[in-house]
Amino acid sequence: MGHLRSADQHTSSIHQASPWMMAATLGRQGQVDCPFSLADKLDTVLVVIEQSGTSLEAKINTVATNLTMLHAGHRKLADKVEVTEQTLSTLQPKTQSMESFLQTPSKRKQVLEMWAED
Repeated sequence: MGHLRSADQHTSSIHQASPWMMAATLGRQGQVDCPFSLADKLDTVLVVIEQSGTSLEAKINTVATNLTMLHAGHRKLADKVEVTEQTLSTLQPKTQSMESFLQTPSKRKQVLEMWAED
């Protein structure tokens, strides 16, 4: 992960990625500020979930880590990521995939509301 790829490989891989994964990647590298709207944040979460490990814990940890890194210094959001993590682990039925859980409109609305600014 620490190795640099050639410019061609790097451009190609970013070009094929979704816009939100690209933004998340650049944000983690400190290359861009990521002023996501709430919906964009959730889309980024869904993409990160799709690309992460199979266990619920691994997915939640990946999401929390990525959001916290994207919004470094944004303590309010970091607090909400922790609340979201607890809520997801409480509400997530073990037989339902994380993707379908977050794509359920009521759950999507619930997560967006948790992230809404006061």
